[in-house]
Amino acid sequence: MEYWDIYDVDKQVTGRKMKRNDWHMHPGDYHLTVLALVCDETGRILITQRKADKEWAALKWEIPGGGVRAGESSQQAVLREVAEETGLHFRAEQGQLIHTYRSDSPAEQNNYFVDIYRFQAPFTEKDVTIQQDEVESFRLVTPDEIRSLGAKDDFLHFKRLEGLLPGAVRKVTIAGAGTMGYSMADIFARKGYDVILWNHRQPTLDRAKTRISADAADKITYTTSLDAFKGRDLIVESIAENLDIKLAFYREMTPLADARTLIATNTSGLSINKLAEAVTGPERFLGMHWFNPPTLIPLIEIIKNDHTRPEVARAIYDLSLAIGKKPVVVEQDVPGFAANRIQLAVLREALSLVRKGVVSVEGIDAVMKYGLGFRWACLGPLETIDFGGLDVFEHISEYLMPDLEDSHDVPSLLAEKVKEGNLGVKSGKGFYDYSGERAGEAVKARDARFQAVYGALYGEKK
Repeated sequence: MEYWDIYDVDKQVTGRKMKRNDWHMHPGDYHLTVLALVCDETGRILITQRKADKEWAALKWEIPGGGVRAGESSQQAVLREVAEETGLHFRAEQGQLIHTYRSDSPAEQNNYFVDIYRFQAPFTEKDVTIQQDEVESFRLVTPDEIRSLGAKDDFLHFKRLEGLLPGAVRKVTIAGAGTMGYSMADIFARKGYDVILWNHRQPTLDRAKTRISADAADKITYTTSLDAFKGRDLIVESIAENLDIKLAFYREMTPLADARTLIATNTSGLSINKLAEAVTGPERFLGMHWFNPPTLIPLIEIIKNDHTRPEVARAIYDLSLAIGKKPVVVEQDVPGFAANRIQLAVLREALSLVRKGVVSVEGIDAVMKYGLGFRWACLGPLETIDFGGLDVFEHISEYLMPDLEDSHDVPSLLAEKVKEGNLGVKSGKGFYDYSGERAGEAVKARDARFQAVYGALYGEKK
C-alpha cells in the first residue's frame, strides 16, 4: 500500500499519513501534488490525455503530474511522475519550481497544495512513452493551443496555469531599420508575426525594404510614427549603439508602450542596468542580443537587468526558440555579456601572437577555422575539456596561463589599424584587402559558409 504525507497550512509535514486515493482531509490538513510543464527545444509543451475510463475528467488534457508519496520531496516526486507518465527522465537541475498554489475546500474536505515545475530539454515525440494504464494519448502543443483547450474547458488546472504559460507575443515592433533591425523584422515576418519596422528617417526605411526578403517585405508595416510603440506585445530596440541616444529614445518611447509590453535592446555591450534607468517599467526590460548576420547566426543572448522579472526572460527565451534561434540567458549584466567577453579574450591572444611574429594573420585565422572553430561549432569549451580530460587541461593551465597575454589595454595592432582608417570590409581594407568587388564577394562567401555549417549541424536552410 502506498502512503502520502499530510501537511499543515504552512506546507510542513505533520507526521500523519494517508492511504492512496484517500484525499478527504480534516480541517487544516493538506495533501501535496506536483505538475510539470515539460517543454521541448522549440518551446512546445508536452500534454497528456486522461484515460476514457477515469472516474472524473475523462479524456481531458493536462500536464503530467501526480501525488507526492510519503518521504518524498516534491522535486523527487515530479521527476518520478514525469518518468512514469511520459518515459522522459530528467535530472534535478533540469527542472525549476515556478509556482505553488493552495486550495482550501472545506465542503469537499479536499485541501491541497500543488507545486508546478518547468523542464526544458531536447526531446522529440518518438522519445515519449506514455503510461498505458493512465494516459490515453499525448501531444506537443504551443501555449496558444493550451489556451484554446482551456477556453473549451478541455484542459485541467487551466486557470491555475494560464498565467504561467509563455506570453503570446504576436505583435512586434523593431525600432531601427539598419542591418540588424531590418534583418530582425524579416525573421519575425517570415515566422508569421505582426511586424512594424520603425525608424526616425523615411529614407532608411525605404532602403531597408529593398533588402528584406521578397516573401517578407510586403508583410511588414514601415513607419516613422511613434504610434508604432502603442498596443504591441514586444518592442526590440536596435538604434545607434550610443548610450545617450538610446537613453533619450527610451525616455520618449517607453511611456507610450502599454504596461504589459515587453521591451528589449539589441545592444552588443552597453549596460542593461544603465539603459533600464530610462525605461518606464524596468522589470519588463532586458537585453536581446542578436549576432550579425542575424538571419544566419542562431545565437541570441538574453541579458537580465537587476529588476527583470523571471517570466519576462522566459517569454523572450521561448520566443527565441519559436523563431528558430538558440537562446542563452545571461543572468547578470556584465560588460560584454558572455559572447563578446569570450571573443575579446580570444582576440587579445590572437593579436598578441600576430604582433610578436609567432604566427601570421592568415595562420591565426586558419588555427581558428580548421581547429578551434571547427571543434567549437559542435562542442562548447567546457564540453571540449570534458572530452579531453580536466586533469590534462589543468596540467596545461599550470604552465600556459602565466604566459598568456593579459594586457588591459586595447591591443596595439587593433588600435594601429583603426588609426590608419583600415576598418575592415566597410572601408575596403582591414587585415585583408576588400577593395573593388572583393567586399561583396567576401560577404557572399561568408554567408555561404555559414549556411553550409548551419545546414550540416541543424539540417535546415536559412
